[in-house]
Amino acid sequence: MDSIIIERMGGAGSITVQDLPSIIRAYYETPGMRSHLGPGGYDDPAADPDPDRITSADTRAANALAAHIRSDAWTTIVDACGPLGWLRALPADIDASLMPDDEWRAHRKAIGIAVGRLRRGRPMSAGITKVLHHKRPRLVPLVDALVREQIGAPPDDREDTVEALLRIIDHLVGQADRNRATIQAALATRS
Repeated sequence: MDSIIIERMGGAGSITVQDLPSIIRAYYETPGMRSHLGPGGYDDPAADPDPDRITSADTRAANALAAHIRSDAWTTIVDACGPLGWLRALPADIDASLMPDDEWRAHRKAIGIAVGRLRRGRPMSAGITKVLHHKRPRLVPLVDALVREQIGAPPDDREDTVEALLRIIDHLVGQADRNRATIQAALATRS
């Protein structure tokens, strides 16, 4: 089976993603995406020279994903002296798409703390998840306008609470858990 079914939030139906291996191959064959693969790539935790700090390079990377992060929203966090304990609490070497729901729940509190700390600068949720995804690409999913629309989540809002964003992340991780075998098989097709 090469397709996955993603339930939309609030019981608003589902979407079917067909031929997942082809979608993944096309993504990674897009010019500029190859650097994300394998050792030293974007999803390799060992490749981040500052895994427990958020640097200006991280916000530039998130902006490259169209997050449009205002620099003044990050001034108390970006390039802060020393590691950020709340970021260090998020393991860099685990994959949310491969863990069962009960294991995910064990990491949820640390993600909530990180979201809360980043929320202080009042960036939109998309910017927060894009920065956290850049630091922990296998643990924190992107939650931008397209993802929200596809899964039936409410639009992004500066007033989103930490809990509201965590419910969306919970939903995405739960859908990954439901479709784990197909996702793992499709990821194995990456060249």
